[in-house]
Amino acid sequence: MPARFRAQMRATHKRLEGEKVQRDEAKKEQREKQQAEKKQRCTDVVEYFDATYGRDATNLSMWRKLCEHVGISPEDSVSECTKALKKIFINIFDLVEARKEDSIAHVFPTKDELRDYSWEHDKIFPLKKAKKNPILKMLLIDMFLKL
Repeated sequence: MPARFRAQMRATHKRLEGEKVQRDEAKKEQREKQQAEKKQRCTDVVEYFDATYGRDATNLSMWRKLCEHVGISPEDSVSECTKALKKIFINIFDLVEARKEDSIAHVFPTKDELRDYSWEHDKIFPLKKAKKNPILKMLLIDMFLKL
């Protein structure tokens, strides 16, 4: 193989390696940006829930407001509200967006349909963040168990 050809091959290989490194770096930056945006969306949801409903799980007016916001009739006690809310399958991100637009988010007929939608649209709220607020925690379903 002539030396000139080998030199061209090395130059081409070096150029391709450089392009691959640039693509990998761009992908990494894109992933980091997406992760930061997702983290901020979660923080925004927690702040919205804290401002709108508070964190007092014994506050009946807070539970009644949540019932209204998901489109069900407010009940007369905290336990009745939580019992009614356990039958509601709604995406937390969609609920916040709907409330900002003064509308009601889509309620799914089953946990499985909510789970499938949430995975498909990358709208899974982190358990760790939801546990900080009893109202958020109430709206969670198991995202990994499909019966």
